[in-house]
Amino acid sequence: MTGTWGVGSYVTVDAAGRPVRRAWRVGHDEIGRDTAAAARWLEAVGIPPGGRLLVASMLSEAAQAWPLMLAALARGVQLTLTDAVAAEVPRLRVMLRSLRHDAVVGVTDALVDALTAGGDLDLLLEVPLVAARPGGWERLAAAGRTVHRWCLVGPAVARSTGPGGPAEVEPGEWALGGDGRRVTVTGVAPRLEAVRDVPAAVAGEVRDAHTLVPRPLGPDLPSPGALGAVDPAVADVPGTGGAAPPDETFDPRREAHRC
Repeated sequence: MTGTWGVGSYVTVDAAGRPVRRAWRVGHDEIGRDTAAAARWLEAVGIPPGGRLLVASMLSEAAQAWPLMLAALARGVQLTLTDAVAAEVPRLRVMLRSLRHDAVVGVTDALVDALTAGGDLDLLLEVPLVAARPGGWERLAAAGRTVHRWCLVGPAVARSTGPGGPAEVEPGEWALGGDGRRVTVTGVAPRLEAVRDVPAAVAGEVRDAHTLVPRPLGPDLPSPGALGAVDPAVADVPGTGGAAPPDETFDPRREAHRC
């Protein structure tokens, strides 16, 4: 099926190095291919049919998260969903206590910090498979748990198939580049919107065109746990029918009151 599936978004950086969120039109064929890739990942990491998967994401990440959800449902995996922000931790705490999960994917630094502050990090550490974003996996490593990496690289999803392993984008769909500090991503398969050398709001070592080892966060790079998870306010721009502008400077401080 061709045509537009929907409008997602991804976080990139502008010429000044500031993170911005960009609207991104996605086609039906792309969602189908991304769902097939997510199904292969579920098989590779051993999430069983009849198991339960908790996905921590945001509506702004629907184009990246929905294929994983579709693949899980097609595999017979039960889903639990949470927003990937600290305000969701009271609900997340109850879900982890009440339901046995085989995996939790998309863990952010904000979730780890809030669980730790409440004395509930063990609820997450007891889950057999945890896939965390940059910021989240460092905190979990400090707590003694080596986890899978899960990372949004612009519009692409990079994920590892083993604890502590590098994160990989889907071969045939995406190619990574970079200068040792910033990472860029290019779409190599046909997409409704071309993606070429888009700078991602993540740093790391690009080992080859498909493999990334995210660099531990520093003061020069805001947390992708915030960049990728907080849904920025959508401005009502005159002359656009209420649609968001193509690019919007992302300011985590502006979003604090929304969480």
